[in-house]
This record gives sequence, structure tokens and C-alpha cells, in this order.
Amino acid sequence: MFDPQRRIELRKCFIYGLLGAHSASIELQKCPNCPQGYIGPDCTDIGIFNLNNQSLFTLTLLDDYTCHFSRSETPFVSWVSSTACRYLNHQSPVPFIKEKTFRTAWFSYIRLVQLENDMRCVRCGPTPKVTIWDGVTLAFNRKNLLATLRPPTLVDEHSEIKDRIKPQQGLQLLGDKSLRKLIQTILAGQSLCLPELPKEHDDRPSGSATKEMMDRIGLVPDAVERLQHVSLGLGNLFGRWFGMDYLLCKRKPPVEYKELFLQVRREIVHYSGLFLTMS
Repeated sequence: MFDPQRRIELRKCFIYGLLGAHSASIELQKCPNCPQGYIGPDCTDIGIFNLNNQSLFTLTLLDDYTCHFSRSETPFVSWVSSTACRYLNHQSPVPFIKEKTFRTAWFSYIRLVQLENDMRCVRCGPTPKVTIWDGVTLAFNRKNLLATLRPPTLVDEHSEIKDRIKPQQGLQLLGDKSLRKLIQTILAGQSLCLPELPKEHDDRPSGSATKEMMDRIGLVPDAVERLQHVSLGLGNLFGRWFGMDYLLCKRKPPVEYKELFLQVRREIVHYSGLFLTMS
């Protein structure tokens, strides 16, 4: 709609980059269809995305958030906050914009980016037989959801029908069911620790909690040996943090390693292309 014969105006704008922003002049032409609208340059050929003829963003800045979002699920608020600090550190003459404005700019930009091959598996291609779905701890405003978005379980007239689907067995990391139960028995409840020895002339019988703890500790050597048959490193790791040598130092095994082995022994059920972890 730009007409080179019509009058061109110079107006002030701000260009936001990765390390700072600066003011500039932009050539605009009044839109013939809307009374308050202006026709501005595209600017993508010089690496700039023009949002509204007033706020312009370098593609480097927008791609930086795309990278953070796709690799570490960074929400807008935290990324905008860290970018504002970066502007301060580099003494930018123009402060960074608010989170709401940047969110509008990024969604406007990402709709123009071609991402067809971004999620293609190098081994399985664009349509692998089995996919693992996971969630992230962030969400967008409902107005940003496209009308074409559908859940993967939605069935319509074009859906492929596969009869005789059976759950796929043997997907657990530890195939031995008794070994998984053994690890669960050892790690369930209170963290392993050596009970206090009864004092001299103390004839009181040891409590049930003490007996239960010693029974669990007594199962550790068997678990270590059986884990070593599966993975030598995994068995040695279990023996290091849950074995008698560590417990004799009057220490409790780190929570991180307890969570690790609880994950290792979990059941995984596969059905219709979806993986479910069962506690």
C-alpha cells in the first residue's frame, strides 16, 4: 500500500537490541484506509522486526528468547527481568520495555518464523512411531492460543484407526520385578541410618522401628550385587551411599540419591504412544 508519490514523514522510534536500545528516525506514510494508521518499513532485510513503527527489535534479541524458551522453558517475566539488568550493566541510554509489550512483539514475530523442521528426529524422521510427551511449568494467555490447536487424543473422521493395540511390555529400566521391589523396600519410609546402640545395663528390648531399620540395612548388600549385574556403575553408586561404610559415619544418605534410585525402580506403562510413570 506504500505510494512513493505521497508524502513521507520522519518519526522517532526505538530499536531494542541484545545489549541495549537507542533512538532512531523511521520513515512513515499515512495509511489511506485508517485515519490513525501509518505504513512503515519491514526492516527484516537489515535484521530488525518492526512491531508498530515505534518499537523495533533486532532479530538477535527475539531469537535469544526463542532459544531460552525452547531449551530451558524460560518464562517471559524472568527473561525480561534479566534483559533489563543486562541493559543496566551496559549502560543503555534507553531502558528495556515491559514484559507485556515484549510478549506481544515475540508472538507477532514467531508467527512469521518457519519452524517446520525444528522438531524432526535425525533417526526417526518427522513421524516417529513412539513419542514421549512432557509438560513445562509455564503457560500463555488464552488469547494467544490458535483456533487450530487440538489435543493429541482428539479423534475425528481423518484419524487413523489401529486395531489390536496391546501395551508394550518390558520398558522398565530394571526388568527384574523382584529387584525393583527390593529397592523400594530399602528406600521406603525413613532414611537409612544406624540406630543407637543400647547403653550398658539397659535390658529393654529394641523397638519395632529399630528392627525394621536393621532389616532394611541388611538387604542393601543383596541389592548392590544384583544392581551390579545390571550396571556396575549403578550398583557401586547404590553401595556407596546406602552401604554400611557410609552409615557407620553416622550420616544419612543424600536425598538426591534416594530420589534417583526411586526413579530407577519405577514402573513405566506404555499405551497408545504415551508413556506413563507409575509410582
